[in-house]
Amino acid sequence: MIEHENPDAPKFFVDVNDYQKQKTEELKDAARLSAQRVRYFKKEVAMAPMSAYERRIVHATLAEYPDIATKSEGEGGARRVIIRPLSG
Repeated sequence: MIEHENPDAPKFFVDVNDYQKQKTEELKDAARLSAQRVRYFKKEVAMAPMSAYERRIVHATLAEYPDIATKSEGEGGARRVIIRPLSG
């Protein structure tokens, strides 16, 4: 935190032209497409490195897939989501 920031100041989020909403939907679509590849090829897929917020979106999106597991791997800016098939 920057020292001159006021911790009591209101925090707000600006989403110009639904940019963040579109980016989130693109991320969900990429996660679903990767999950389909995992299902088809029965091999794990590593997604591109992304922020913690983006990784959380991927994990939440794929949580509804009973035959798919996700985990985060890597350090710092190289942290990524690994999608793998569940044996069963």
